[in-house]
Amino acid sequence: MAGDAALAPKARWTLEEAAAAPLEPGRASPSLFRHGQMNLRWYAPRGRDTQTPHEQDEVYLVARGRGRFFVAGLHLPFGPGDLLFVPAGVEHRFEDFTGDFGAWVLFWGPPGGEGAGGEGAGEGALAGEGPPAWRWTLEDARRAPREPDDPLAARLFGHGSMSLWWYAPRERDPQQPHDQDEIYFVAGGRGSLRLDGQRLPVAPWDALFVPAGAEHRFEDFGDDLDLWAVFWGPRGGEGG
Repeated sequence: MAGDAALAPKARWTLEEAAAAPLEPGRASPSLFRHGQMNLRWYAPRGRDTQTPHEQDEVYLVARGRGRFFVAGLHLPFGPGDLLFVPAGVEHRFEDFTGDFGAWVLFWGPPGGEGAGGEGAGEGALAGEGPPAWRWTLEDARRAPREPDDPLAARLFGHGSMSLWWYAPRERDPQQPHDQDEIYFVAGGRGSLRLDGQRLPVAPWDALFVPAGAEHRFEDFGDDLDLWAVFWGPRGGEGG
């Protein structure tokens, strides 16, 4: 699934860029970036959401708008900043949403999905309604217990090789390179991301890609920088 953009210099996508991206023929959402089996897309249906189940696992990050999210027979309210998980093959759609609705979509893994039992799977995965299975709000993430050895991070969920984290650096970002590919979704705050010598501006609702092993850290930020972080795939990353 790797495309020409894989491992391109571009590592940041803004909300404005996503909303202006052209649709592909026969698709309801533009593809912004591919890396291995990962595909980053933007989804902003109008009027009615007619999507059918997908063959890969996915997460949505709601950047704007409100409504209800139907998944596996449940109807969950959603609003800006919410993160939604859908395993491969599960029926889902957005309902009763406002006219400004738009969400980042991250697909990864093999056709058919990874399942919940692989490395990184957490207890409670797919266990029931709302958190910890389908939907997390900003409030859920901010209240989540921090890691014993990292007071800036909270691990919220695991499914196969994927793990969902909340990261809120304060004053200084001490993180080291990671051994999996990752996407950050910026839930609040501004600053910059230092990535392998590049310095990228960071603003609310940006999507940021960091390949496995890349030196990176956040700089020039205030006490309001809040980030969803999604890791997936094999140790060492997927490559292009």
